[in-house]
Amino acid sequence: YMPYHPGLLAPPPFLINIVDMDQDQVTQEFQLIGTAFESRMEYVAGAYYFDESAASHDTNVLPLTAGGMRIDRHPTADNGAFAVYGQATYTPSAFSERLHLTGGGRWSQDEREATKQDTTTLANGMVVPAPRGTADRTFTDFSPSAAVVYDITDDLSVYAKVATGYQTGGFNLTASTMARFAEGFGPEYADSYELGLKSIWFDNRLRLNAALFTTERTDMQVSVPDPNNLSVTDMFNAGKATINGFELDVAARPVPALDLSLAYAWTEARFDRITNSLGQNVKDLYAYDQVPRHKASVTAGYEWPGTRLGVPSASVTYSYQSKMDASPSIGAVIGSYGLLDARVGLAEIPVAGGNLRFSLWGRNLTDEEYQIFHFIYV
Repeated sequence: YMPYHPGLLAPPPFLINIVDMDQDQVTQEFQLIGTAFESRMEYVAGAYYFDESAASHDTNVLPLTAGGMRIDRHPTADNGAFAVYGQATYTPSAFSERLHLTGGGRWSQDEREATKQDTTTLANGMVVPAPRGTADRTFTDFSPSAAVVYDITDDLSVYAKVATGYQTGGFNLTASTMARFAEGFGPEYADSYELGLKSIWFDNRLRLNAALFTTERTDMQVSVPDPNNLSVTDMFNAGKATINGFELDVAARPVPALDLSLAYAWTEARFDRITNSLGQNVKDLYAYDQVPRHKASVTAGYEWPGTRLGVPSASVTYSYQSKMDASPSIGAVIGSYGLLDARVGLAEIPVAGGNLRFSLWGRNLTDEEYQIFHFIYV
């Protein structure tokens, strides 16, 4: 039950959404892991199966915008997926066995079936049922990947990686028309490129990993609200985007009892193109959501020498996230915030011939107020 309310002192909610859903699924995966060529090759191969059936009764009431109009939806979905995959890493005898070559791929087949039945009850009580819609599509894809790793020393390695990804198409159960529902939307694709290094310094007292990456998303599945009815949206393969980023991970142990860590991520995500029904590029009307420009966390942990009661320890973490767009609607922004967490514990407590661990932790100790969700209806 979700009443979208403009405020405590404002008029009644402009949208009330009630969803009652029943869903069943079965998934199974098999893997074969082994080595070959005198252990120069390590490999993994597998098969994956997924089957799902779901049905729901969705009620949307618009008390203000349509004089109390009510829309009842009875959608069903039957989805199946099958995939086979494999990956192998080979270390040739050349280059002093410091070169590692990896290749892999995944073949997927996804079957999507859905039905949709909408009934509209007008403000005057008149019931207007819509025709029942059915939809059925099958999608297939092969996504390869490759990586090259070179160990400069035993404690320093660099790598380059290329990977492709696929998100299956489907049907939008809140489509504006039955024709749009039956048409559905196609798969979305991603090509990712990454350069990085992994290193250990000062006799394992410092670990430093860093990576640069870029991802190109094509045929993006873009959700577009119907301006005539806020409770329905249409999904189109109308987007193209680029994501660039940098990640840094540092862990240090300057003395045996003290652990320090730092994690930082910089991400720049932008739409390159969003095409409307007229073929126009309207990317400036959309925000790339759920991607903050900066994310960071710092942790310090200390473990004291053991006592007869156990081994005491304590840690504190501060995490920060910069502002980000919360939805594709321009202006729906979640502001930046930082959270302070802490934990104290006592391990190896002797109890009845065994050991017991006790921990006490707290989150957001500074009582920071921050948003986790923000949307705009226009």
